[in-house]
Amino acid sequence: SADDAARLAAGGAPWPGGVSRALLGEGFYAWAARAEAEAYMASLEARGVSGLRIVEGRIGAAQYRGLQSLDLRGLSDEAVDAWMESYSLYGEGLGHGLDHVIRQTGNFGAEFYFSPEAFRLFSF
Repeated sequence: SADDAARLAAGGAPWPGGVSRALLGEGFYAWAARAEAEAYMASLEARGVSGLRIVEGRIGAAQYRGLQSLDLRGLSDEAVDAWMESYSLYGEGLGHGLDHVIRQTGNFGAEFYFSPEAFRLFSF
């Protein structure tokens, strides 16, 4: 939304909460490609959400490589389920302490979580 775009431009805080806005914790959630973001936006609009915007951000390659990361796409289904049960709001919602988590979604591609600390490394 316009409010979210302004919040991101101002540093991100206050970060949204809840399963639909902060499944892996407070922070910045992104898609790797604009087409994925557009598909996700279209699905929200089909459910009646309006006034959405896509915001493009960039992070330097060296900074990206320096993040404490976990790519769940390389784990078994059982390992992903166990991790999500502990560290997502679908489960216990424990703090995972990571700067960056990649999670495959069923319909739109890979979703990228970035902690508030990692968000500061982005340019928009």
